[in-house]
Amino acid sequence: MVDWSKTVEIIIIIIITGPNSVESKCLKEKSASVLHKYYSLKNHQKKPTQAGGFQDLRRDLQAVIGTRTNFNIAQIENYGGETFLSEEVSIALLQESKLAFKRCQLLSRQSDLPGNAVQILESLLHYLMLEHVDYALDLGLQCVPIPETKTQPQIYFFDVVRQCNAIVHLLEKQFNDSLVPLVVSTPKHGDCLQKKKYLLEQIEMKLDTGLDR
Repeated sequence: MVDWSKTVEIIIIIIITGPNSVESKCLKEKSASVLHKYYSLKNHQKKPTQAGGFQDLRRDLQAVIGTRTNFNIAQIENYGGETFLSEEVSIALLQESKLAFKRCQLLSRQSDLPGNAVQILESLLHYLMLEHVDYALDLGLQCVPIPETKTQPQIYFFDVVRQCNAIVHLLEKQFNDSLVPLVVSTPKHGDCLQKKKYLLEQIEMKLDTGLDR
């Protein structure tokens, strides 16, 4: 249910101070709150992920040394099968940005509209794709079992792939439905396509890496 009193309050503030800074600030705060609440419910403290070469080196050493000596130098933690991906959380973040796009369209001057819309997209990509999806992918990659282990592993990365694909589908739909009408026929349209393409390519590379393992 829409909190109309809060919506009216936000609109008044935007009219006084300008839509750009206020909308971005509100969206960032709401998005951060959604993620904080989710990880708190999971009793999970977000941690720096060891993506890239160092993590791969640990896995390679474990594969060579561990299988010969039963000595574990790279403990694989699977978090009990938790993927730390949530379609419900993703929908909540997308809903916040959808409302932000609508307010942006309603309150922005025509000359400012494309630029303001880009800022909303950047916030969405940051919180949804980087802080949520990319983080879960990094954790998922660390949880992929060493191929040489003697016991039959439980592979949860396939769940990560399935959920990630569903979230990307939702992002693509909102991109086309809510953002494109605000930037089409302007140079910002190409910028937005490039930002989305670059980020999704990084996500796809990590998905491929996990599946190859």
